Amino acid sequence: MTSPEGSHSAQENALPYSVEKIEDLQRPEVGVKSNQLLINGEVLGGYKHVSDVSPQKNNSDLVYFNAVKEGEESSYNTGRIIDINNPEKELVTITASDNRNYRDSKKFFVNGNEWNSLQGKNIYFSGYHVEHDPIGNKTVFRAHKDHAINGSKAAVIVNNREWNTGFSEIQKATSEYGTAYALADGRLVIEDKEWLYPKYSEQQKKDNYSLNWNGLDTISEARIGKNGEVAAALYTTRGEGRDGIGSYIITGDTQGARNEWKHPLQFVKDIAIDEVTGMVAAYGSKFGARNKTEIIINDIPYTVEDAPEKLNYFTFKDGALVIEYTDALGQKVAEKITLNEQSGELQIMKEGKDSEEKALYELRKMLAEQNIPISEIMSRLNTATLLEEQQKNNKNLANNFDTVHSQKATLEIELQKQQALIAEKDARIISLEQDKAKAEDRINTIKASISAADSAMMGGYKISKEVRNNILNT
Repeated sequence: MTSPEGSHSAQENALPYSVEKIEDLQRPEVGVKSNQLLINGEVLGGYKHVSDVSPQKNNSDLVYFNAVKEGEESSYNTGRIIDINNPEKELVTITASDNRNYRDSKKFFVNGNEWNSLQGKNIYFSGYHVEHDPIGNKTVFRAHKDHAINGSKAAVIVNNREWNTGFSEIQKATSEYGTAYALADGRLVIEDKEWLYPKYSEQQKKDNYSLNWNGLDTISEARIGKNGEVAAALYTTRGEGRDGIGSYIITGDTQGARNEWKHPLQFVKDIAIDEVTGMVAAYGSKFGARNKTEIIINDIPYTVEDAPEKLNYFTFKDGALVIEYTDALGQKVAEKITLNEQSGELQIMKEGKDSEEKALYELRKMLAEQNIPISEIMSRLNTATLLEEQQKNNKNLANNFDTVHSQKATLEIELQKQQALIAEKDARIISLEQDKAKAEDRINTIKASISAADSAMMGGYKISKEVRNNILNT
């Protein structure tokens, strides 16, 4: 029978995850041959002039392509989105009026309905810049404007409504589980509101003067889970110099960040969130070794054995992370990575998360009772973070002041010593000046005595006895 102590020890020593090789995932493959769309090598009938096939960023089972449908009269830039698991039904169809020369007057139609929000905007380059979310029934466009308004050259349009937030350049605009979001200008914007997280202050940037901050402290990737979980890759620095620069995973909800992982990646290529458990996984180049692929699951690192440059498949399935990649021999390798719930490391993390969730629940309950918006609290927390940084700077200044004050006291003591020496020298000078005055007085007495002599005794002069005594005394 195992003792409680032995069981606890085994739990602490248990590996945080288990890895299992699994069979080829047999996922549908999409391609183009002779201007026809192929799914698993078979032609999907009804289309011609197929081009610009690409999987959606929010769901790789959703595929965008340009094509002309058999029997249609209009053939100019018709964009289509289908689910490769049910390719017979088009989820989204985008068409444009035939006026190619005047973009401002061109009309766009989504599933046959005119979207006036797209008029006058550039939404096409090797295919329409569009993503569709069938779960939330949202269609998201990212558009570039020919004429910038208030400095905003790019825009996000969701279900025929343009966001108020303007951008210089948009890297990603999509929707997951009914929540639309965009990555642009190093920011994450969710449902037209900027996602809040603790940022480096201008003072911290000045303190770390050895770094070129262009491109740092920016969000480079993000995903949203089924229950509103948010995971983002923050490209920033932690520490002094360039050794701490990398992509750090921060997690939270749609309002803002709540937690930051300890283990970073050099660069993050993708993020996945489990629909059921809310677990988060990220993969990218290993910190300090760009030629090695590393995966981090709930802040627990796992280095992929064959170090592939990319993963063909990266998602959660049945509570485990499933990945697929092509090895050096060109063979597909599929793995199932399962976290060990009994490992000591995972237990500590779980306890921390439970405590965090409880505190967040109590906070939200209090906010609901007092009718205070979460966004306001997150803004205050962000301000509090900056205040904490300022207090840290003030503490450093106070320590510096104490050092300077101590040095000042030492200098004052040294100054007193120097002043005493100067006073002593001044006294000696006064004494010497008095001695000099006496000597000069005596010399004058000699001169006067000699001048007053009335008879010679030496050198042809006669000197009286009284005068002689004065000279000798002097």
